[in-house]
Amino acid sequence: MGKHSADQAFYGYLTPKDSGSASEMRKHFVAAVGEFVGTFMFLFFAFLGHTMAVDQAPNTGPDGTNSNQTVIYIAMSYGFSLLVTAWTLYRISGGL
Repeated sequence: MGKHSADQAFYGYLTPKDSGSASEMRKHFVAAVGEFVGTFMFLFFAFLGHTMAVDQAPNTGPDGTNSNQTVIYIAMSYGFSLLVTAWTLYRISGGL
């Protein structure tokens, strides 16, 4: 076979960099940027879920407050947002 085969990483088209060759400052910078992006995504998606749950709520509780069902949807939006962002970015920032 030629230079590009399935035996090599990325079929030989890309060669992974050795993580030991990167400077410590670069590693910390990448982790900090990953942490910032992860926190932003977590809060943004949680806010969108919260807003959607409140705006689309079919019923209200006593005195015009949120119903129990709406509160559960809000809590689930924050929980799923945290789950997804931590799961996707834990290798970059070490968030877990």
